[in-house]
Amino acid sequence: TDAYSTLTLTDKSGNVSVHNLRNSTTWLKMENQWRIVDNHISEVNGGDRS
Repeated sequence: TDAYSTLTLTDKSGNVSVHNLRNSTTWLKMENQWRIVDNHISEVNGGDRS
């Protein structure tokens, strides 16, 4: 499974940073149940565009 998302963070001083993320999840069927065996999240395009 692949997904893209945007994470917006605000620190205690009010500074905002925006991060474009890509998520990749690998599923494996084990004993008739689907289980997540790997999950990876990384920033796209070097990240912060605040």
